Amino acid sequence: FSFLHPKSQMDATVSLDSGASETYKAPEFEASEEKTSDENVSHDQTLLTGDHTYRLEDLAYMRSGDKGNSCNVGVIARHPAFLPYIRSALSQQNVGHHF
Repeated sequence: FSFLHPKSQMDATVSLDSGASETYKAPEFEASEEKTSDENVSHDQTLLTGDHTYRLEDLAYMRSGDKGNSCNVGVIARHPAFLPYIRSALSQQNVGHHF
C-alpha cells in the first residue's frame, strides 16, 4: 500500500564519519487557494505541430508496474511545455487502441 506523510514530520539527519551531523527540517508552506490540478488547464488549446515526431521517452520520464491482472503507468513531463502534447497523445482513446 502507499500513503502520504507530511514532510514537516520527516526530519533528515546526515551523519559523517567524523562524527559531525546535521538535521534538515523541511520548510512548511501555507496552503494555497490556487488550484493546481487539471482544472486550470485548458484542453481546448490548438497545439502547434510540425514535421518532427518524438518518442515519449524524449518528452517524459516514465515508470510502470503490474500486479496480477492490473498495471499502472506513471508519466512525468520533462518540461511543462511538453505536457499538452503528452496529454493529447496519451488520451484515454489513444491508449485504449493499444490494449
